Amino acid sequence: QIDNSGRMWIATGEGVDLFDTSSGSYKDYLPAWEAPGKSSFIQMSLDNSGILWISTIDDGVYYLSPAWFRFPHYGLRGPTGRPREMSTIDRADDGSYWIGTDGKVARIRLGTMQAERMIDILGGKKPSYGISSFRTSLVDRKGTLWYGTWGLGLFSFEPRTGRVRNFRISDQLKDLAFNMDVFISLMKRGPDTLWIAAYNDGLIAFSTRTGRFSKVPDISMAQPWELVTDRNGTIWVVDQFSGVYTLDPGSMKWNLFDYGTLSNPVPSGVYEDPGGRIWIGTNALNLWVPETRSFKPIPNKTFENAESAVPMGSDLRGRLWVRYGDKGLSLLDPHSNLFFNFDFNDGLLFPSDMESLDDGRVMLVGYNGMILVHPDSLFGPGSTPRLLLSRMQINDTTSVPIYGLTSSQMVLQHDQNTLEFGFSAIDPGQGHLIDYSYRLEGLEDAWAKAGDRRYVRYPGLPPGDYVFRAKAASLFGRWPDQEIALAITITPPWWQTGWFRGAAVAAIVSLFVLVYRREVSRARRDKQIQQQFTSQQLVFQEAERKRVASEIHDGLGQSLLIAANELRQIVHEKSRSLSRLKQVTSILQQTIDSAREISANLHPHHLDRFGFRTAINALARTSAHASAAVIETECDEVDELLSKTTRLHLYRIIQEALANAVRHAQAKKIRVQVLKEGRAVRAVIRDDGIGFVVNDFAAARANDSAEGLHRGFGLSSLSERARIIGGTLTIESTPGSGTLVSVVVPFTEG
Repeated sequence: QIDNSGRMWIATGEGVDLFDTSSGSYKDYLPAWEAPGKSSFIQMSLDNSGILWISTIDDGVYYLSPAWFRFPHYGLRGPTGRPREMSTIDRADDGSYWIGTDGKVARIRLGTMQAERMIDILGGKKPSYGISSFRTSLVDRKGTLWYGTWGLGLFSFEPRTGRVRNFRISDQLKDLAFNMDVFISLMKRGPDTLWIAAYNDGLIAFSTRTGRFSKVPDISMAQPWELVTDRNGTIWVVDQFSGVYTLDPGSMKWNLFDYGTLSNPVPSGVYEDPGGRIWIGTNALNLWVPETRSFKPIPNKTFENAESAVPMGSDLRGRLWVRYGDKGLSLLDPHSNLFFNFDFNDGLLFPSDMESLDDGRVMLVGYNGMILVHPDSLFGPGSTPRLLLSRMQINDTTSVPIYGLTSSQMVLQHDQNTLEFGFSAIDPGQGHLIDYSYRLEGLEDAWAKAGDRRYVRYPGLPPGDYVFRAKAASLFGRWPDQEIALAITITPPWWQTGWFRGAAVAAIVSLFVLVYRREVSRARRDKQIQQQFTSQQLVFQEAERKRVASEIHDGLGQSLLIAANELRQIVHEKSRSLSRLKQVTSILQQTIDSAREISANLHPHHLDRFGFRTAINALARTSAHASAAVIETECDEVDELLSKTTRLHLYRIIQEALANAVRHAQAKKIRVQVLKEGRAVRAVIRDDGIGFVVNDFAAARANDSAEGLHRGFGLSSLSERARIIGGTLTIESTPGSGTLVSVVVPFTEG
């Protein structure tokens, strides 16, 4: 299968190989993380975006994105056909490259990326804790390769003779704290001495001539992690527990730096670049500033959440290569201090070691193989993905076809005003490196970040002209920003058009004039009614005063006159007649009763003294005594439920209703009920009198007769009193069928 770049892929029973047409040789190209293993049947296909798809009969389906060729990825196949784990890379004196992989070392031919020779260093032994077989390595002045392991000690390999030896501190130094044989970092110290960072056991010196270990006097380092000797001979040691140490070669005194200026107190690496600058890795990159004897953090915003930043080395142009945990790799330009960032979707593996070649290329080794790349090729412009409107939905139901989204103008009705847009830039394997933003001109002034969403919804848009814009930008600045736009017009409904608004304004003005005239007329009529009501009220008040004066004159006045004459007669006759005195006493008692009745009519003193139920019962007895009607009462205790003012108005309503029943209805039987119903008190006065037409009571108010005037104002008084106490008054009556007066008064408990 030939891909879009002219590369030829050949499937074999061992997997898929890349054929180099220039050299006529095969290369084991193993993509990041996963590669097809051995299979009896392999089929390949290339899709329109340039992705190579590989299906196997017994190993699943794989794909290879063109983006992964930014870091060409090779490897050595293990027994299953998948890539071997690689951990170290060293250049021998003869120019060959030796790679530590799965407990073995392999000499690699760069032209074919094939292993020319493979030696089993560990002899089948497995390092402890499942850690990579080789943790660190170096080549001494004699060309011997040295390897530090996690738990298996130190190994040496002589390429010329093939001799392998193993040395352990646990066999020689019995007084160490842990004797774990965990060698994290190696450093040449003199012609025949290595210094070793032994995890949990401090610094150890090893003589390559005698094969003996010895303890390096230090200041009790706990977990030394990496060693470097700078061009001035100063030894730098990073300890993951204590911080950063230096050893002065002249005085042989250790110095511990205060890590207060570091970006994090847990260092992960130290490196001296070709310019002599010292870099310390923590969770970020830190530069040593000799003038201030402090560290200057160099942040990388793209990988600011990485757990660690490890300076790995420099290429021939002086760019610093930094591994940011499991996030990616950065190249720091020493002149501009700009980072160029890459992640695993660029074909990058998780690198553990690097080597700069004489031709400018860089070799990286890691868990899934190796990378051979020229740094200059990383800075060329990448292919620009095409940004598309992937979908548009109207009112959450109607989907617009994709071809409909390419028109320059889209016209919608006023009720098609909930719009949802989907957008996407097609960049296989690199989608997470695209920063999307959008805005709807006519509604939004600024661009909004899309975040993880690839759509946006606008509900209830008003009529108007809009332009939806979406923009895609490369987070790593590899291609120019892409932008798309779609113009949309939402037409207004007919009632929002210009002609309708003009007609509506004219209609509103006409209606306003009509309403104004009507309100003026109503105000005049209300004023006349009010004046009429006030006049009738004055007439009624005068009639009432006249009635009270007449009762006092004819009743109370006559009784007192008779009593006075009787007393004069007794005095004149000097009579001590007992019968005459009894007669005077009777007249005076009648006068007292008459005065009490008048007083009760003016104000019910029973209501204040004995309560509402007693006052109603007394009112019923008085009304029955003054007429031939039989009056029955049923009254609940409501004094605690109603205020004093409410009780008085309710009493007056019942009093007026009883008076109407006795005077006007000619009732023979009257029933009065005052009952609590839920959160209200209902008063009902029902009689069997002659009845009347309720709607005619207004006419009765207009009657000039005393009876008509009193009856009209009586009904009006009932309504007004009910309104004052927030009650609801109902009057039901028909001629010949009696009358029912009901008033419901709500109350609030507590």
